[in-house]
Amino acid sequence: MRTSIIAAAVCCALASFASANDAAAAIRRATKIEPQSLGSALKQLAETRDLQLLYFADAVKNLRTAGAVGEITVDEALTRILDGTGLHFRYLNDNTITIFSENAAEDPLGGDDRASASELEEIVVTGTHINGVKDTFSPVVTMDRESLERAGFTTVFEALDKLPQNFGGGATPDTSTSGDARGTGAASVNLRGLGDGATLILLNGHRLAPGGAFGDFVDISTIPTAAIDRIEVVTDGASAIYGSDAVAGVVNIILRKDFEGAESRLNWSTVTDGGSDTLRAGQTVGWSGERAHGLISYEYADEAMLPAHDKDFARTLPDRNYLLPESRKHNVLVSGGATLSDRISLSADGYFGKRRSRGSYTWDNSAFGYTSDLDVDQLSGSLGLNAKLFSDWQANLSGAFSKSRYHGDDLTSAAPVNGGSLAVSSGEVLSFDASLGGSLFRLSSEAVRGVIGLQYRDEQIDQSTVDRLNHSIVYIDRDERRQVLAAYGEIYAPIVTSADGVPGMDRLALTLAGRYEDYSDVGTAFNPKVGLAWSPVAGFSLRGTYGTSFRAPRLDQLIDKVQYAYLAPYADPQSATGQSTALVIGGSQPNLDPEEAETWSVGFDFTPPSLPGLSVRASYFDIDYEDRVSIPSLSMNRQYQYTQFSGVPQYDPSQALVQSLVSRARIYRDFSTLFPIAPLSLADVTVLLDSRQQNMSVSTVQGVDLDVQYELQTSFGGWTFFANGSYLTDFSEQVSPQAAVTELLNTYDNPVDLRVRAGAAWRTARATAALYLNYVDDYWDDEAAPVPVKIASWTTMDVSVRFNLGEFFGTDLARNAFVTVNINNVLNEDPPTLGSAPVRGLSTVYDAANADPAGRRIGILLSKQW
Repeated sequence: MRTSIIAAAVCCALASFASANDAAAAIRRATKIEPQSLGSALKQLAETRDLQLLYFADAVKNLRTAGAVGEITVDEALTRILDGTGLHFRYLNDNTITIFSENAAEDPLGGDDRASASELEEIVVTGTHINGVKDTFSPVVTMDRESLERAGFTTVFEALDKLPQNFGGGATPDTSTSGDARGTGAASVNLRGLGDGATLILLNGHRLAPGGAFGDFVDISTIPTAAIDRIEVVTDGASAIYGSDAVAGVVNIILRKDFEGAESRLNWSTVTDGGSDTLRAGQTVGWSGERAHGLISYEYADEAMLPAHDKDFARTLPDRNYLLPESRKHNVLVSGGATLSDRISLSADGYFGKRRSRGSYTWDNSAFGYTSDLDVDQLSGSLGLNAKLFSDWQANLSGAFSKSRYHGDDLTSAAPVNGGSLAVSSGEVLSFDASLGGSLFRLSSEAVRGVIGLQYRDEQIDQSTVDRLNHSIVYIDRDERRQVLAAYGEIYAPIVTSADGVPGMDRLALTLAGRYEDYSDVGTAFNPKVGLAWSPVAGFSLRGTYGTSFRAPRLDQLIDKVQYAYLAPYADPQSATGQSTALVIGGSQPNLDPEEAETWSVGFDFTPPSLPGLSVRASYFDIDYEDRVSIPSLSMNRQYQYTQFSGVPQYDPSQALVQSLVSRARIYRDFSTLFPIAPLSLADVTVLLDSRQQNMSVSTVQGVDLDVQYELQTSFGGWTFFANGSYLTDFSEQVSPQAAVTELLNTYDNPVDLRVRAGAAWRTARATAALYLNYVDDYWDDEAAPVPVKIASWTTMDVSVRFNLGEFFGTDLARNAFVTVNINNVLNEDPPTLGSAPVRGLSTVYDAANADPAGRRIGILLSKQW
């Protein structure tokens, strides 16, 4: 009996498209496929050239290849890869190639037992659980290993920070040195500016445990690009596929698996006018046998602080302020797999990252300031089993565990307030998944496919905090835990294909998905999604999606906690005297509901057959995000009265309730002892202003994404021109049902309307070079006093050059050795400075959400494969 057929295919949105065999054969591109197992080499070629390669597992599993290196075509690459193996290739269509021996029985599409290419197993891309989905419904941005190295990115955060769809308003290394208590040196992802809790982060398709002082975001600061195969970003709601948190999109960080040999890496970079040096060193070793493969990768990083006084725009800050923290990082990746039989295979991966960081900051010119020391440990691992059942049906079982531990010590500098805090937080996620999928029936020449699955998750967070206030110590210990049971289903239906010969219907496909989740603490949620893709002619397709998404409250938000209780006067519009005595409380409460969102998008993809190498993708998106957990706002007038409460006042609370809230409060303040106002008494409280977190906010985001790429082959090498931009037409918020809708677009610490990253890359067998332009539009500092201040647009330029030393010198030592030189912010453009805003203090001189402080940074990367 034949073994199952493996089809190695990657849907890469940034890859070029060739519409005919002659056109594809004519395109030469820099190719670097080293000697390795034949299966791994074919997969690498498929990924880098956007091909679908079909072959039997048994036909290649015991074979090796000498590889293919140089500025060559697909045909030349395949000829070199297959040289000496006894295998041949032939085209089935524009980008599908079958690998076979001279024996017709070994051709996957030959003989009597023919199989349609549409029925063959393919690599699954982020955004679907179904194998072999060819059509694009939701926009997916893919950053592969080659593009990451070409741009000189050394961490996942650096790569995602340049993505126009990602807003920098979450946890970032520079925000954490200006008083962000979420963790010095931390990094998160914040697609569409809806908060880093509205973006789902996956590692190899599995959830990561939340980190930070409060367990409120996934910290990606320890993941280096040396361990990464690619990063896939879905910029569309995806709760129907993945469940909670996938409101603004999904980021899937896919680690390396198939690598044979050894690779050494050494990277050094420095800020030219700051002396902030970074050193990274890594080693990767991989092997591949007949029935098993494995990989282990280690990296060490040492990042120095960037003092504020080293930068002209920040020299007004006090001496102790640093714009970037110092960090030391260690991380280890282990992955592997084994084939137990022709039908059963195992896969496993593990990741450990450790970061030690220190930062220092102050809000004003006084002696009061903070020094922050913290340790972060991150651990994740997964074990999966794949069983091929019958026809193309498969069953998948997997288990995954992730843990993030935070230990942070914030110390104030000196008297008058010798305080600070010690926080220890630990988040864990344990999950088990089971799915079954395959072909169902036919509506066209391709089969309709489906998948059903179950998932169980156990989520837990433990927090301990010691607050040092005026030499007193307040100790808080809390923990929360919940279980989640989910069931999901998905159908992919190619209704019409080009082979069906329907006029005006080169292709029509539909996808339907739904997911039901049952939480032990916040109830149930069901989220559907539908997608449609229509291609009237080859090279042009229209697509659209509609779905709902949700975000369950974080575990730390469900802790029953009264953070503070203030006895204060309230300018009460319902009081006959115009004033009431109020108790104002803040904190968290356990009766929160999930946040909900409606998301839809429409767009087109254009890859004209008459102009091979051109790819244009545009998408319009709309997100209506309701019942968001937020805090009711309050203001204080010149008479020291609270006013303009955006929540719902609770009148005539019982004395028992008032006393209970005060006794539970971590901090209690009687405003009459702090301000020159009449004495107050708890017995006189007539209104309760509950400022704890509540489901009350609504956010709306609308905009357009545009991604253009053109590849051109000339006698001077291969060229790629590209532009990726995001233009927002609306970013508004209603903080409560009683409040007016506020337009936050183009204001301080919020998204700006236009962000663009564009450039060009040139490549030959000897060298590659790339130029990148980054643009952030102008906006307003609405917090500046006495009037708002216009913040100028910000344009920076990055360059990168990579040399293939083997091509230059031809020696054994230089073979497979590369030198990459990259310069970020070549012209050393300072971030635009903000206006004067006393509410922010003196430590905020630029908008960390829309710019970074480093300036020009020069880096050199040496890599060698052995």
